[in-house]
Amino acid sequence: MKDASFTLLSASNKKLWFQTSGIRGSIPVAGGNAESVLEIGTIRIADRELVRDFRPVLQWRAPFLAVKPMEGKLSDWGEFQYQLAAQIGLVQGLPLQIEMRLPEQAPGDFKLPEAYEAKAAKMAASARFRGLLLAPQSWQGDFVAEAKEPAGKVGGQQAAFDRGSAIVVLRGGLLSCVDARLIGDELSFLGNATVLADGRIAAALRVVAPPANVEGIVNRIFQNQSGIPMTPLSTSQRSAFDLQAFGNLQQIYLQIGKEGPVMQLRQPAR
Repeated sequence: MKDASFTLLSASNKKLWFQTSGIRGSIPVAGGNAESVLEIGTIRIADRELVRDFRPVLQWRAPFLAVKPMEGKLSDWGEFQYQLAAQIGLVQGLPLQIEMRLPEQAPGDFKLPEAYEAKAAKMAASARFRGLLLAPQSWQGDFVAEAKEPAGKVGGQQAAFDRGSAIVVLRGGLLSCVDARLIGDELSFLGNATVLADGRIAAALRVVAPPANVEGIVNRIFQNQSGIPMTPLSTSQRSAFDLQAFGNLQQIYLQIGKEGPVMQLRQPAR
């Protein structure tokens, strides 16, 4: 194989999901035990380059083809050091298992649009996928990430936190972020979201801060809305703002505040 490539697109909007290019080498899939080195120029997820000059060692032990445990560095994702192993069975359904780990480390700068910044003192993550490649309903995946002292800038506004975490699970046709949070002394974000295979979505976000800070954040985001309800908490030193999203990937609605007004975020695709 020489200069091969593979691209995975969304059938509905032609959006790029996954792409590899510059693939060179041989893949042992028959005969006795064997090993080979596969060279891949780039691997991209969405519009971001994941790795460059990827050279996994392939190990064939019939009927399984494995990527031997390896280490490397991500490209546009904070230059994380990663550890990776994978295996696929050349039997009915093509059972596949992939495990990836980012040991705790200080990440490099994230490449984000000019108005945005993100950094953290330390980050760690682990991900695992398993299932029959030809049967999406069998797919199962888990992703867990933690950050110490995350901070960022959105539209010129700086925010710093003590810690952050996220837990994402894939079970057949359901992808769910069961818990995501950024916790700080003055500002915290708590959220969750679920996407079904048919495109339906549901998500919730809560912002917790001193009352004046919460009102300032809401007024900056929803400048044309008035009378947005806040959510009182057990202490007068903190209040919350709740935002809920529901609908499908073509038409999303937002409920602004607890029992507040509902607005359409995006028109249906035509």
